Amino acid sequence: MNDRMTIDGDEMMLLDRYEAEFKETPPVAFLDPALSKKLLKEALRSKTPFGEKELDLL
Repeated sequence: MNDRMTIDGDEMMLLDRYEAEFKETPPVAFLDPALSKKLLKEALRSKTPFGEKELDLL
């Protein structure tokens, strides 16, 4: 990963799956890779997209 990228390969794969599943881009800045991966995995597992409300709880 270079210093200009804020997303890694695993996160990109999860993002692609999320967008295909829910037909939207999730509202997350992807500044914390561990957190964004966790949110993406949970959304895909539960078949429920997440929104700003869920992010506010963090």
